[in-house]
Amino acid sequence: MGWDHIDEEKIKTLIKQISGTITRKDGDLVPCHAIKGKGDIWCYQITNKTFIRLPRGIIIYVLDWGKEHDEQCLVYSNNGIMVAIDKKELIEIGFD
Repeated sequence: MGWDHIDEEKIKTLIKQISGTITRKDGDLVPCHAIKGKGDIWCYQITNKTFIRLPRGIIIYVLDWGKEHDEQCLVYSNNGIMVAIDKKELIEIGFD
């Protein structure tokens, strides 16, 4: 799946949430997820068009779930990395 359009406002709001400066007017919080398992996982970084290694267990936020039949979704990590990852690799952990 390609992400031709990324919602910049959602990213800005998410950065505010991660930094702790979000306000009520910014909208709802995005629930945190983690990558299942232990060790590392290789994911496609869409901004650089390369594969990168991420540690499993890292906290991430879903930017775009894609369509129901898509196997991957677009996520943003709390260290500023945006990658595509298989939906089955994620577990929701609530709010940070």
